[in-house]
Amino acid sequence: PADSKWSVDKVTFVRPTDDAYPYTGPSSLLKPIHIIQSIKNNDTGTTMTTRQFLMESHNRSHAPQYLGVKRIEEDDVDDDGFQLHVLGQSNFISGNVAVMADESQNC
Repeated sequence: PADSKWSVDKVTFVRPTDDAYPYTGPSSLLKPIHIIQSIKNNDTGTTMTTRQFLMESHNRSHAPQYLGVKRIEEDDVDDDGFQLHVLGQSNFISGNVAVMADESQNC
């Protein structure tokens, strides 16, 4: 969003049927994901990898446990457009961060 200091710069939408999908398991449990590759600082115009962003934006004494993502296009008036994702080891894919997605390709 334009009023946010940070925004997702580069993201890949991956479905369980795609070759790039990093997880395995019963197909009924596998959901589409967004693989967030870089974050943009809207104040300075600079970008950094998702890993750099997490390392630089959290208290260095402990790792962040959650990542909040505000979605741009939410038509549901009961939804604030904000999604909170728990961060665990399985979210980190080759230096990027994977978060669950619905069928929308927007992140």
